[in-house]
Amino acid sequence: RPEQSMQEVVWTETEVAGPKHFEGVLPRPHARANYYRDIAVLALPDAGSYRIPDFERKAAFQTHGRQKPASPSTSPIMIEPSRISDLTARMADDGRITWDVPAGKWTILRLGHTTTGVQNAPAPASGRGLECDKLSRARVKDRLAALQACLALPDDGALVPVSSRTGEGIADLLGVLHAALTSPPPAGEKS
Repeated sequence: RPEQSMQEVVWTETEVAGPKHFEGVLPRPHARANYYRDIAVLALPDAGSYRIPDFERKAAFQTHGRQKPASPSTSPIMIEPSRISDLTARMADDGRITWDVPAGKWTILRLGHTTTGVQNAPAPASGRGLECDKLSRARVKDRLAALQACLALPDDGALVPVSSRTGEGIADLLGVLHAALTSPPPAGEKS
């Protein structure tokens, strides 16, 4: 299911200028597998023409072989966090938003997430599907629980439930998986 797969952050930008009353529908970012959920709607004051150098590569949108890490940038323009407006509560389910825009140029970001659409591989046709969200402890637990029911393939290629198998090797593997999944995460990590 797309909601259990690897996710990526997507967004759209809407430029507005104030002071004025803005009422409109923010475009929804692209979605894969007909799955999209909003994260936040933020309004940022204009940062002029300055853009982070090599933004696409730094955000891992592009890769061009091995490169040295970028040196820290000293931007002549910084947006003070206190000037960023959180408009999330103002947006209706259909993307409609109403906002009294302060003076100046503003960019409204509609941020959300969708599946990456990446398929697991290599896998037989019966096991193919969207790659599970490996950053979600719950999703990994769900996926491994499903796999525990299908650990062995007999000669005919049919999946056989673990309960019909015997042998210490499988029991040991299941014990290790169970311990890894039921242990609390290390201190400082979220589950």
